[in-house]
Amino acid sequence: MEYICQELNIPRKQIKETTTKNRFKCIVHKNFLKVLIKSKKIVNIRVYPGAIDEWPQLKELGSNWEQIYLVAYKKLNQKVIPLQKCKGEPNDNELPLTYSQQLFQVQQINHKNLWKAANKKYSTDNDTTTSTKQFADSIMSTLAPYDLMLREVITRMYGCPIIHYKLDRLKNDSASDDLTFNCHQIEMQHVNQYPLLGAIESNSHFYLLYQSVIENSLLDCVSYSPAILEKSYNKNMFIIYQLLNLQKSMHEKGLVVGDIDLGDIYLTENLLLRVIPKLESNLIKYECNDRIETNEHFEQPSNLFLTNPQISLKDYCQMWCTGQLSNFDYLTILNNFAGRRIDSADYHHIMPWVTDFSSKNGNWRDLTKTKYRLTKGDAQLDITYQHIKNTAENTAAPHHVSDVLSEITFYVYMARKTPKSVLCRHVRPKFVAAEYPASIKRLQEWTPDECIPEFFNDPSVFKSIHEDLQDLEVPTWSTCPEDFIIKHREALESQYVSENLHHWIDLTFGYKLSGKAAVKAKNVVLSLVDEHQKLCQRGVVQLFTSHHPPKQFKNQWFQKVPPRINSSEMRRRLTRSTEDLSMDNYYAMEGASSTPPSRLSSSPRRSSYMPHQSESIERSPSYHVSVPRGLEKTITLPSNYNPLHQLKAVENMGNFISKTFYQKPSLKSDKVNQQLENPLTCSFQNYLHERDSDNAFTNMMFLKTYEASLKDNKMYQNFKQRKQEVLNLKKHFKQLQQENRANELRILGCIIIELFMSRKLRSLTKEHQTFEERYESCKLLLKNEEFQIPKCVLYPIKLLFGMTIDEECHITDLGLPSPTADQLLQPMLSNLLIPFPDNFYKIYAAIKSLSQFESAIKMLEFYSFYDCDGKNCEKFEAQDKTRVGIHRKIAECKVKAFSVLTEGLLEPVSYERLNVAEILLPHIIDMFQNEETGILSAWYLFDSVATAIGIENTKKFLLAPILGLYDVHYDDRANFFNSNYDTTLRYTATSFRSKKAVKLYHHSFLLKLIVRFGLKCFLDNFISMLIEAAGGAKDPEIEFPYHLHDSPQVESQISSSKDFQVYSEGEGSPTLISPGSNDDDDKTMSSKIVQDEMFEFDNDESDTNAAIAKIIDQFDMKSETGSIDLKLGHCEADEAEEEKTASEDPKSPTIAIPSSVFKRGIAVASIGCEIGSRKSNDSFDLLSKTPLDRDDSRSKTEDKSSSSRTRSKSHGRSRSTRISEMSAESLLWLSHRLGPVLTARYITKNLLKMLTLCYVTQENLLPSTNLNLPANIGFFSVADGQVVGDENALKVLDCLTSIAALFGEHFILCQYLPHVTELVALCKKKITTTLEGGLISCIQLIKFVIPCLSDATIMEQLQDNILKNIIKPVIRLLNSTHFVMPSGFLARGVLARKLIDLFYVLTVRIGTEIAREHLCVPHLQRFFLIFDKAYGIEDPNDSNTEEMREKGLDELKEVFTPSLAHSAYLPFVRQLGEAIMKDTIKNLELVLNLCHDYEVPNYINSDSIESMKIQDTSRLNVDLIDSPHSFGTNVSIVGNRLDFQSNENQTTTIVDLVAYKLQNITSNRQLKGNWLAYWTHEIGRPDKDQSFNLKQIKLQTFSGHTNSIRGILCLDNENSFMSASKDKTVKLWSLRSEGDGSKISPCQFTYTGHRKSVHSLAFLESMRLAVSCDSGIHLWDPFVGAQVNQIEGQRYTPISIVRTFPGPSSLVLAGTADSTIKVIDARIADYVLEWKLTTTPSGSVRCLTVAPSGNWIAVGLSAGQIVMLDGKTGIIQASWKASEGELLQMQAPNDNELITSSLDNSVSVWNAQTGSLMYNLKSPAEPAHCLRVNGNELIVGTPANRIGAYNLMQHDHPYNYTKLRSEAFSKGVLTTFSLLPLNRLLLAGNDSGNIILLC
Repeated sequence: MEYICQELNIPRKQIKETTTKNRFKCIVHKNFLKVLIKSKKIVNIRVYPGAIDEWPQLKELGSNWEQIYLVAYKKLNQKVIPLQKCKGEPNDNELPLTYSQQLFQVQQINHKNLWKAANKKYSTDNDTTTSTKQFADSIMSTLAPYDLMLREVITRMYGCPIIHYKLDRLKNDSASDDLTFNCHQIEMQHVNQYPLLGAIESNSHFYLLYQSVIENSLLDCVSYSPAILEKSYNKNMFIIYQLLNLQKSMHEKGLVVGDIDLGDIYLTENLLLRVIPKLESNLIKYECNDRIETNEHFEQPSNLFLTNPQISLKDYCQMWCTGQLSNFDYLTILNNFAGRRIDSADYHHIMPWVTDFSSKNGNWRDLTKTKYRLTKGDAQLDITYQHIKNTAENTAAPHHVSDVLSEITFYVYMARKTPKSVLCRHVRPKFVAAEYPASIKRLQEWTPDECIPEFFNDPSVFKSIHEDLQDLEVPTWSTCPEDFIIKHREALESQYVSENLHHWIDLTFGYKLSGKAAVKAKNVVLSLVDEHQKLCQRGVVQLFTSHHPPKQFKNQWFQKVPPRINSSEMRRRLTRSTEDLSMDNYYAMEGASSTPPSRLSSSPRRSSYMPHQSESIERSPSYHVSVPRGLEKTITLPSNYNPLHQLKAVENMGNFISKTFYQKPSLKSDKVNQQLENPLTCSFQNYLHERDSDNAFTNMMFLKTYEASLKDNKMYQNFKQRKQEVLNLKKHFKQLQQENRANELRILGCIIIELFMSRKLRSLTKEHQTFEERYESCKLLLKNEEFQIPKCVLYPIKLLFGMTIDEECHITDLGLPSPTADQLLQPMLSNLLIPFPDNFYKIYAAIKSLSQFESAIKMLEFYSFYDCDGKNCEKFEAQDKTRVGIHRKIAECKVKAFSVLTEGLLEPVSYERLNVAEILLPHIIDMFQNEETGILSAWYLFDSVATAIGIENTKKFLLAPILGLYDVHYDDRANFFNSNYDTTLRYTATSFRSKKAVKLYHHSFLLKLIVRFGLKCFLDNFISMLIEAAGGAKDPEIEFPYHLHDSPQVESQISSSKDFQVYSEGEGSPTLISPGSNDDDDKTMSSKIVQDEMFEFDNDESDTNAAIAKIIDQFDMKSETGSIDLKLGHCEADEAEEEKTASEDPKSPTIAIPSSVFKRGIAVASIGCEIGSRKSNDSFDLLSKTPLDRDDSRSKTEDKSSSSRTRSKSHGRSRSTRISEMSAESLLWLSHRLGPVLTARYITKNLLKMLTLCYVTQENLLPSTNLNLPANIGFFSVADGQVVGDENALKVLDCLTSIAALFGEHFILCQYLPHVTELVALCKKKITTTLEGGLISCIQLIKFVIPCLSDATIMEQLQDNILKNIIKPVIRLLNSTHFVMPSGFLARGVLARKLIDLFYVLTVRIGTEIAREHLCVPHLQRFFLIFDKAYGIEDPNDSNTEEMREKGLDELKEVFTPSLAHSAYLPFVRQLGEAIMKDTIKNLELVLNLCHDYEVPNYINSDSIESMKIQDTSRLNVDLIDSPHSFGTNVSIVGNRLDFQSNENQTTTIVDLVAYKLQNITSNRQLKGNWLAYWTHEIGRPDKDQSFNLKQIKLQTFSGHTNSIRGILCLDNENSFMSASKDKTVKLWSLRSEGDGSKISPCQFTYTGHRKSVHSLAFLESMRLAVSCDSGIHLWDPFVGAQVNQIEGQRYTPISIVRTFPGPSSLVLAGTADSTIKVIDARIADYVLEWKLTTTPSGSVRCLTVAPSGNWIAVGLSAGQIVMLDGKTGIIQASWKASEGELLQMQAPNDNELITSSLDNSVSVWNAQTGSLMYNLKSPAEPAHCLRVNGNELIVGTPANRIGAYNLMQHDHPYNYTKLRSEAFSKGVLTTFSLLPLNRLLLAGNDSGNIILLC
């Protein structure tokens, strides 16, 4: 690593080592990469400004920094053979070979190979040694230098020039503009290569810089997230397909990928591979035909004993068991093999806690239980496991342990030496020293996790680096941390721990991690059972699958030297024998472990961890016992000797090794061979002497035994080496390169085995193993686990390993040439070689196109990156616009190209082995979630991908991404300002996204959502989005510029206050304006490349040629500082101070509104009238100045905010209302489609809630300054009461009134008015922010719906509802001083002015006389009496005087000003007359004085009157404007009276606005009669009440069939249904709320293609086709009315019933009369399978049902037998006799239950898995011939016209049967029925051909 820092000048803190040697992660500035890519030069690498306490994630770096991979290759002074010639430019779009081309290629290659083999075999080669030497000299002269060839490999593989680190260095840090970007680099790199940014050469190394770091490799996937690949073989096969394509591309370049392993293959969750090849594999030394080893220089100093690549896990295990390894070392080795990293906090090494530290040698920990179990207790673990297991809706898998060492626990362990910044990031945001355990004893008691090695070898973890955190205390029996470490290590190596450590290994790394053993040990780990689909770099890894053997302790009975044997009868004399020492030494070595002595002696540190057993064996003599003859057969053993114990230990070790490492016990013959192989044994020497003594050395030297005996002989090795060199010299370069390429196929075979058999292979691996060791491990696994390897790759593995190839002629057992990557990819040979599906070619092409577009975007990002210092903002802004335009065009091309390439791939499936959507879906989801491609991809791809995956998977995978497209956040810029990024470019696509987002609200796209998600899912999730959009929540209110800066100064200014308001351009407003930018600049900068594509709809007036909207220049980049400063106008210091004061309190009406209010992202469906019950804000805490000062301050601020709103609204409304208009249209379209019940339940109910949101927050209550408002009742105001919320509420009110016009005024009377009444009633106790907005919205709603009510209705509702329940409580609230409004006097003033408008509209509508009678007294009178309270004049007749509250009274004074008196009095005087007003207003004199004060403001100079003008001084000029929406300009003062001038135009306007509008609207869908009764009943039911409740109200009759109805099928949309009849027709009907219940409706379409009576009907959801049966099968499109196909029934086996598989399957099941099930593929309209149900005649198929998941099929036969079939294979799973009578109906409510009814009157529920009877439902003495499932209910029908309902969750509860009345159900017998679950309706068909709709 040091050489990288020296040569590339990369700071040490910005480099991190990876697990792969010579590969590093680096943090570099993007400017360095930009210059490297664009100019092919090098600039100095900047130092990362912050401290790097821990390695940061990419998102934590900031947008100016990039994290890349850096791979270093050392230059060597060697000669290698030249590279193979390149075949030409690789053609990735090359088409596969045809059949004839493939045959010709095979013939040519076989002929060539056979000719070469014959020539080699039969040709005479008389080359002499001299010729060989000459040949070698000529060869050596053609060899090339290593460095030159490595340079050629880099250039050829990546197509990029190599930059010298000194010669190509720029002096400054900017790229040269005269150098152009080499785009050929992108084109040459293969899609599966890790993208290279550049190559740098130094004097000693080549450095390759790869793109952004991909954290996860394929090794991580198979180790920690195996469920991603284990679900099916498709993903594994596609990974192999990508690797073969990469190898093919490399071979065409004359290169090889090299001996890569799973750690070199990086991937993301979409399974697109990125491979970093081994370049040195292309460089071949000619002398030994071996690849160059370049690892000497990079050898890192480490413990060779722990990382020796020659020692396997089996060797380590045996060494520990025999006492040659310490416990600490062995556990470290196991941690390394499990992938744990000592330098990782989230996946650190673990060790067991061995004691509780109460004493030095006491209280040992129970190692047979996990630490988690010991801490939590068995009871808690059982409860957790069973609770999760028994909870159906819980997504987590049942488990006991979440993790063995969490990241938080590790940082708590290491808290004393970890920086506080890291602790605050991972443990708790605020550092509290008291929360960390003070002592090691307390730490052990607190933690449920295991220990770490640092507590055994690192005393520094006890010493704190923090002043406020004490050192970690050690136990009293240790003197210091160093002493504790020694004693703690001794405890780990103690005999107790050594005897029981194998139990802990079983729990942590062994067999107790899986299966029943894990459950029994309460050790089920979450990461092993949750089957997570997310890639990760950590997790529990299981190394062993059987019992780990215990450690064997040294004693005299278990040594390799015989022990002394003592006799109690006599004293023996011991004699030292020196005979046959060599044999004794040999046998001693023979009995040793399988680890070779040479390997053991290679470790320099062994002496510190294991005894010198081999030395002790050599030094200890062999003792012999001399005993008398009489006792030589008697051996006396000590009492503690147990021979079975040692035998059992040996047996356990043998079983463990044979099961885990596939090493079988050696036989006797094997021992003989081993003895023969050792040349030092006497037996072998005797063997040599017994050979022929006739000097037959030439014969004996070729014996295998002789060669084996000389294998260690130096002379023999030199002889073999010279022989191999001679053979290699005769090889041509091409042969060596072909061998290298063939070796690459062996590498691929190893990768395949590692991919499929990673669990089995884990125990056979070695640390830092070479390819040869990998190859031997894979061959061993292939030999022992051949039947466990999937058959689809078994033969390819043998083929790649060369097991099926004739090495002489290079022809396989199938007659094909030796495999190559190109051959294995050919579709014509897929059935013979690797069975790749045919669609892989198209899938790979589509994914490759996505990757190429992504690479282009990444290069665009680097190429256009710059550092702006604030001096060239205009230049960079133009560049940003161009860059954004290019980015958008790339994104658009990306989506459209992918759509074209996947055409025909995403379609319904049947029994194909490949599900295309399984591979493409992650890529599509990524496009949905991308801001630039999300909307376009949803428009082009959603329907096709949803078709391919079915409704359930669409909900599971696509619901969240699609909802994310609707959830637009327009305050992203404000969030960006608060980030910690450095100065950089940021751009958002607000305007672009809003224009594109219009299509998401169009009814054509909404129809796709309804079809693919289902109506229920759509209503639950998308209606709220539409309603929010109709309320303006999705319209962008501001647009942000492309070019921004940020700085610490900005952060302090913006984040300190929430009022990111200032959307104005007034002189005194704090706007953010770009210098030098104006409208002309905007016009010139908008180029063709930034043009926005608007979607064209039918009858849609969108302008497709309009350029993207002009960027609002609201932000100011100061040239000197490069930061954003809030500009202050005149009197800057004073206004700044006033604004600061105002912004500190969010309750003042003059403060700015937080940016979050502009998106109003509140879930409408969850808003209730009671929501928002926060404490009332006091708006007067802020008003501490004098009234005059407050007035001046507010007038200035309101002027600024007024100009701000003028700018934002007038500039943006022409385009921003597009979404709200489209949403309103779509809501009306949905209302027509859904009907009155669903409209009231989902649309109008939420529209009323949205109406409240339009007036919530102070920003919506500010006065509206838009002078171009349409002439609408919503904007009409006589009191100047228009506010900003009115504009947002306009579309909501339009939708409400349009729906009322569609279904009648009962919507207003039964839903709107009760909502208003309830909301007003909630305000009696307390007013919250939500209720405050609700009050104002209620008054606006009443005013808006008055034109929709007839005169009679208004008079009926006026007194009791409008006046008594609404207006009277509102006046009381206005008059009350017991509370203040949350928004202060601003809300009370708006409410008062809205109430005045409502009074006036009612007066105009009902006329003067009625108004005088009902309206003036007491309501209008009470309103004007409020002025008395505001000015301290009490009514002497008022006995109910309230205790005046100061704040409430101040609020009244702020609201009831002369301006309000003027606005309230004048319109009513003009409308009602002066006489009526005199009689009405008791305080007329005060009101007139206030009006006079308003007209002549300087007449009175008192402070009290001055304070009354605070609210309206800023709008004085607005009140005097002659507007059709206001009064006052026709009034003049004459003396002490008011003179009125006539204005006929205004009177005509208001009369037209409030007149009844619906008298000419004729809608046949208006509710009346039974429809009205049904609708009234349904809207009164609670939402949770989903039970079926049949009231027998007849709503409609559908007549058209002439014979009995045999089947009714309701579509999911619930606005249409189909019916089949004996009259040989199938009819399609439309469900509409028409008539009063007596209407008879005709059908919409009749299918007349049947020739017999239709007795079965089904709907194929995946293809949206109707399936009908009349002994044959007809497929037809009900939406078009055309036949798709027809399948005639066979002559003797007519079809009796049809059913369909759930989506995305295209299969149709057909039951026949001969007990068979035929499977039809609707795509080809033909039979594809046939399943025979029974071997004996059991009658015809009477009923048939498919599980909701499609996993099983239940078939009911007429003989009463039920047969369960597997849904995928058709294999019979179970069969039983269900009833003695004939089975009638069958339903599958879920995957576990099956419900049947039979002719013996029984209704039974069966367990679908076991076939056992669960329970019988009680039923009357009549058969149930109709069954339907409605959620948790079962609805049954009988021939006696009875409808029954059962609760399946509580089957023992009483059932309910209802007899259909004759007036509700026409004459006839019930034959079938169907349910509409959302509308809670029932369609019943009878034998007379009529269908009746009942509720």
